[in-house]
Amino acid sequence: MHQRSGDIVIADLEGGQYVDLADAMDDAKQAAREIMAQRVLAGKPLGHSVFQITDDAGRIVNTMPFQTALADLAIPTAPRRYTWVDEEPAE
Repeated sequence: MHQRSGDIVIADLEGGQYVDLADAMDDAKQAAREIMAQRVLAGKPLGHSVFQITDDAGRIVNTMPFQTALADLAIPTAPRRYTWVDEEPAE
């Protein structure tokens, strides 16, 4: 699982063993969250990094943008309802 940010690639020389692609994606999601948390705490921009998930031969089998790791953490919001008042406020 390599980390890419633009033209810069940080190769994962150790690699990891995963049961399947979903397991690798879960690990990538957690790692992306940790990296983004470190960036926020350091006052750095999140950037546009991705993880490149590779197979044993080094071929890229999937790519996961870091921002997608936050998608399931988002708090759904209800549509706002506004009430219009025709009266002028009392002085």
